[in-house]
Amino acid sequence: PYEQMRMANIEGTRELIAMAARHHAKHFHFVSTTSVLSPADAGGDGRLTEHCPAHHGEHLQNGYVQTKWAGERLAEEARNRGIPVTIHRAGRIAGDSVHGACQLDDSFWGIFRMIPVLGYAPYGAFGEILTAVDRVAAAIVALSRAPGLENHTWHPIATGFSDGAALLAALRRNGYAITEVSGDEWRERALQFFEAHPEDPSARLGAFLLPAEHADGEEADEPVSAVPMDSTLTCDAARALGVDLEPTDAPMLDRYIRYFQSVGFFHGRSW
Repeated sequence: PYEQMRMANIEGTRELIAMAARHHAKHFHFVSTTSVLSPADAGGDGRLTEHCPAHHGEHLQNGYVQTKWAGERLAEEARNRGIPVTIHRAGRIAGDSVHGACQLDDSFWGIFRMIPVLGYAPYGAFGEILTAVDRVAAAIVALSRAPGLENHTWHPIATGFSDGAALLAALRRNGYAITEVSGDEWRERALQFFEAHPEDPSARLGAFLLPAEHADGEEADEPVSAVPMDSTLTCDAARALGVDLEPTDAPMLDRYIRYFQSVGFFHGRSW
């Protein structure tokens, strides 16, 4: 919820900017998220690039993202007033590229785990640009330390998209029998499961599965995931500094799945 995150993501950012401006201007790095961008922010070519400002917060529905958007606007205003500000918009951060260790409280993975739990997946499943956490961290550190790269906005996200077929293939390679059904049927199965098992860790994410509507009942705006996210400038700059924001391939997906299995994140049947 917005109010729970406001102090950390808005007031905390405001205080840090004040520190950066005190006595003499100091370089300020702000870690944002690509989720602050809406389709209305896209450039003339229809893509969301590093040059696209996040100016359409009215389209954002999630309280956490709204606070990150407000924080980025504060950082952008500080830049306009002469403080050297670099904004790093991270995307969907996945696990470690070597060992597969991954956060368990992420909304994407929380919904994704319902596929092995139910034994069913919606056609197309959950495609996403997944970037290994160690690659994101390495890119941010390299870009922040390189001379002459201040006052930039970066997208430290992988160059490839992990589509539903790749994610389902990873589950099946690691022992899960998955049946594909329509999106409506899968959503109904998941919501019924949450109703029967309110203690399940993914039950809190049930609202994400409901059709997105405005209060007046009209359909919500086109999701940002439907607009191409571009990270070409960032990937080129990071590669020149020795960091490769490589796509999440099949072996990496397998490491994530095996990690989730090892910590009991998946409770579905496996064979």
